[in-house]
Amino acid sequence: MGSEPADPGEHDLGPVTGYPQGEPVAVRVGRRRLVLIRDGEQVFALRDACPHQGAALSAGRVVSACRLRWEDPRWVQTDLRAVQCPWHGWSFGLRDGRALFAGEDPGARVRSYPARVAGGRVRVRVER
Repeated sequence: MGSEPADPGEHDLGPVTGYPQGEPVAVRVGRRRLVLIRDGEQVFALRDACPHQGAALSAGRVVSACRLRWEDPRWVQTDLRAVQCPWHGWSFGLRDGRALFAGEDPGARVRSYPARVAGGRVRVRVER
């Protein structure tokens, strides 16, 4: 028994209890600025810069949103959690960093990084 061994390609960002629920937190991994978000039992890591004008997403807030898409013969709703930019309100899905609303650039996205909790610690994989 014991904690799960660390993957050599992952960075240990400390105990999960050090990250408040539902609040964006700025972290550095090497030269990269990331925003880490603890949401329930999961953690998510995104690049800490909005692609619109470069605002730090860590200064934003976590919101609930839904996306509707047409799947013939009906509309399908997907409930999502997102981080919202503090400057102009652009929102990006926590899971994949994609912009959520049609009014935003449909190709806009924030880079996401694999993150997990193992042995009570937050681990993020950042490629070199």
